[in-house]
Amino acid sequence: MLINRNFSKLWLAAGASNLADGVGLVAFPWIASLITRDPVAVALVAVFLRGPWFFFSLPAGVLTDRFDRRRIMVLMDFIRFVVMSAFALTVFFAGDIANISDEPSRLVLLGVLYCAALIFGMCEVLRDNAGQTILPSLVAKHQLEAANGKFSAVEMLLNGLAGPPIAGFLIAIALFMPLAVNAAAFLFAAIMVLAIVPSSSQSSRKRAAAANPTSFWFELKSGFGWLWRFPILRDLALILGGVNAAFMMGVAIYVLFAQEVLGLDAAGYGLLLTAGALGGFIGSFIVPWLGRWLDMRFMLLFAMGLMVFENTAIGLASNFAFAWMVIFIGGIGIVGWNIHTVSFRQRIIPDALLGRVNSVYRFFGWGMMPLGTLLGGLCVQIMEPFWGREWALRSPFLLAAIICGLLGLYAMGRLTRQKISDAESRAAMSAA
Repeated sequence: MLINRNFSKLWLAAGASNLADGVGLVAFPWIASLITRDPVAVALVAVFLRGPWFFFSLPAGVLTDRFDRRRIMVLMDFIRFVVMSAFALTVFFAGDIANISDEPSRLVLLGVLYCAALIFGMCEVLRDNAGQTILPSLVAKHQLEAANGKFSAVEMLLNGLAGPPIAGFLIAIALFMPLAVNAAAFLFAAIMVLAIVPSSSQSSRKRAAAANPTSFWFELKSGFGWLWRFPILRDLALILGGVNAAFMMGVAIYVLFAQEVLGLDAAGYGLLLTAGALGGFIGSFIVPWLGRWLDMRFMLLFAMGLMVFENTAIGLASNFAFAWMVIFIGGIGIVGWNIHTVSFRQRIIPDALLGRVNSVYRFFGWGMMPLGTLLGGLCVQIMEPFWGREWALRSPFLLAAIICGLLGLYAMGRLTRQKISDAESRAAMSAA
């Protein structure tokens, strides 16, 4: 049973947008791989998708606290509906992309793909920040882990479990089809968010913001300052940034690894991506339950251990079944980290600052993702003359495992139970 009617609408919107993201997870890089086999050019798709987390997350935080979060979400979903519709039409009229011999035409198509990915990424940054910050106004604080668990469940079920194989099936029918489905899903998400009835806390926050106008830079500085006064949040953000950069090294060339090392077609690639989603879906129910008996520190360190295991094993994998099982296990670790850290932030950050502080946190935590994607493509390109194509495609995963291992050792010394307790106590005192 869902928590309340407003939460149910937000949950349905999250389901639709996550289904679209899951379909796009396969469609975008697959289209890029049909245009070019250059690992850097393919990796640039992920750079444009994730780049906004570096240059746009901080302004997005200020916008989230200044304006109606519900309307922001509606607008971003509608823009993505328009962009995906236009891109679907472009692909439809382009015809057989893989057999386009005219180099200028291929470059133009690749440029359109990059532009669509960039706009898509910017909308995602602002929409996701608004979505995370609106949640505490819709549910009670003691319900946050349960609410975030439900969001993780629908994300894993539709983004990772249903979306990728649906994308593979749709690609087999026609290349423009997954893009059209994306567009429809974003339109549905916009309608669901529009139906949410604003709470009294949202209205009072908007009135307070209008009555006390401040400069953009002052608001941004206050978000930075608040996060920096909580060492545990700063450490979590920096660790997450390193982990995300490491993971994106592999994600950047995932489609090439699946095609050339594991020998998968579009349907097989989509099924491979369901593994992490299924692990995360199961983890979204297990993690909140385990959290009643096991503390946050243990859960975070255990999650990091699973990340090291996943990257090492994928770097050595040679068949679909083994790779699928490894990614399944890794999905449990990822959702374990996400549920605890997101709920922790929502619990200790004041609502009036939640957008800005959340955006600063994600600037460090997600802003390194574009760097990781670019490094992944460059790693393959640099290693190929020395190790050959296969081991060059494996190298980003193995390097990511080393980075995650070093970050795990750092986390053991920094994410102490005392720091976690002190942050929650200080937040409780501030709210009193």
